[in-house]
Amino acid sequence: MAIILYAINLCLDIYVSKKFQHNRDRKYVGWNDIVHTQLNADVIIMGSSRAWVHYSPFILDSVLQTNSYNLGIDGSCLNRQIIKYNVFKHYQKVKPKYIIVNIDYVSALSGWTIGYEREQFFPFLLNPYIRKQICQVEPLSFMELYLPIYRYTTYKGLFSVMKEASSYEMILYKGYKGLERVWDGEAYNDMNSCHFKAEERTLKMFDDFLEARKEDGIQVIFCYSPVYAGLTAKVDNMQEVYDTYQTLADKYQIPILDYNYTDICADTTYFYNATHLTKLGSELFSIQLAHDLDSLGIISH
Repeated sequence: MAIILYAINLCLDIYVSKKFQHNRDRKYVGWNDIVHTQLNADVIIMGSSRAWVHYSPFILDSVLQTNSYNLGIDGSCLNRQIIKYNVFKHYQKVKPKYIIVNIDYVSALSGWTIGYEREQFFPFLLNPYIRKQICQVEPLSFMELYLPIYRYTTYKGLFSVMKEASSYEMILYKGYKGLERVWDGEAYNDMNSCHFKAEERTLKMFDDFLEARKEDGIQVIFCYSPVYAGLTAKVDNMQEVYDTYQTLADKYQIPILDYNYTDICADTTYFYNATHLTKLGSELFSIQLAHDLDSLGIISH
């Protein structure tokens, strides 16, 4: 009887997980691309939501004649960003030549993400390598790991996934999505000031990651993508932000491109909140970035 129940559970897990993997919700699309598609990307973009809505692979590729992919992961600090890169590295036969890491005062070094949108990992838990990677940064219960009915119904409903596309469908282009939204300054207006503090374990994880990429022969590039100027002014220790990343850049010979004080940053037309660009803003930024990478000789054709 136990064997029969185990077989039913496993079959259900395989079936539902496959359906989730091919669901068009943006949480799953990037992971599915990595695992099931030979991306052969020579330029990778890493970061939080500020990466996946700011960096247009179409524009970068058009200017630089590259094949880029955006690994940005919504609402996630460096611990998740590195796990996603590790999975990419494991499944892609061709290693990238360049990694553009979006850096800022909050989403890279000042936290450790747990819980938020953890359902994005669920369809891939049957994969031993991905399961091992995820469990390093995301505590999952026994029931989440081994009981698909519990795992999926807890978050989304088992049967809603059977649809061809979810109600949250968002078509991504190489992991990127420009968002056509209007400015909402409520959170910004409510903030008096903010303070940067690098978390020690995150900083150590980042240092190890950069050292490994240097050993791989991959050129890492740091990029401060635009933040609304009023928010930058509210960071009470901005110099410490710059000093922290500069120390890492000096250690690993990493070029830094800074767009914190460009014209885009002064105009809310290009932002839908103080930290995220609209589609228009992201396209203007991506054009400027691509031409700078080209003219400075950081990425060669």
